[in-house]
Amino acid sequence: MNKKAFQNKRNIIIAVIGLLVITLMTLALVQGKITAKKSKDLYEVYVVRTQEPVITDGISRPNQEKSYYYDPTNGVISAIHVKNGQNVKISDPLFAYHNETLAYQIEDAKTQQKRLYNQKKELQKQVDIDPTLKQSIAEIDAQIADLSTNIQRLREKANIVVYAPMEGKIILDSNKKTDPSAPFLRLISTTPMVVSTVSEYDYYALKTDQKVRVYINAEDREIEGTVTGIDELSTVSTVTAMGAGATGTSSAGGVNFTFYVAPEEAIHVDFSVQIKIPLEEIIIPEECILAEEEKEYVFVVKEGKAVKQEITREKKGLQMVLTSGLVLGDEVLISPDSALTDGQDVRIKEGSGNAH
Repeated sequence: MNKKAFQNKRNIIIAVIGLLVITLMTLALVQGKITAKKSKDLYEVYVVRTQEPVITDGISRPNQEKSYYYDPTNGVISAIHVKNGQNVKISDPLFAYHNETLAYQIEDAKTQQKRLYNQKKELQKQVDIDPTLKQSIAEIDAQIADLSTNIQRLREKANIVVYAPMEGKIILDSNKKTDPSAPFLRLISTTPMVVSTVSEYDYYALKTDQKVRVYINAEDREIEGTVTGIDELSTVSTVTAMGAGATGTSSAGGVNFTFYVAPEEAIHVDFSVQIKIPLEEIIIPEECILAEEEKEYVFVVKEGKAVKQEITREKKGLQMVLTSGLVLGDEVLISPDSALTDGQDVRIKEGSGNAH
């Protein structure tokens, strides 16, 4: 083979090898782009946020209420010192009784007392003649004193004035002032209270002094309120409680617990309301969580990269509540695949969570 033919063959081999190298590099680059694209397009995120509030129905009740019924043993109601709808203060007079029978007894006692005074006068005229009459005068003085005490007691019973034990608003129905079976006057505290119930499943969402929102249905307005008390014993939510010997369980309806809210503004008595109880605990969907060697992790999206983050949770009621590792607003990958690595570039599916 001459020198020129050998050179041509060498050039052909070099060209073939070069073309093969270029082809392999092109394939590797295309495959890398395809792989990278796949790892950036298939992820959705869960945005860490607080839960929706628990909403319960309630009703506005007086904080205190005092009902007054006609009591015939006290006589007749001789005067009513208040009007319907009037606001009263502590110790304001409400109404008065007059007992005519006791009034007659007072007059009888006064007559006896007058007779004794006259007897005493006569004895005093003779005491210088008969000193032993002093004992009789002393006995008359004792009888007069007893009668005075009795008259005072009868007066207190014959004319009774009832005073307001607290500040409040008067609800008056004077037509019932002779009916002992129904209240003719109610004194309602002007400080309102909202009463509601929460299910056993949401019981742990409540705590004393917790701030809540109170929506007044009839007025279409919302105000703030504070939880003032939570009953420790439940009220069975079914229509009829279980019979004697029951263990405290109920039907599938479960049990409810009564709680009380002090609204910051006045609410008309007996108005229905809705109470919004905020839930501060954070719940992470199970499909976001990876379990490795008794620890739990999630992938948080930061600057387009999946950052592996350890989290801790504890059980509260029926839910696992986040205790550390994430903050509100964090974007956590949903269903991360096993091939995903810490720091890998990811792209979020459009419309997922609040990501762009």
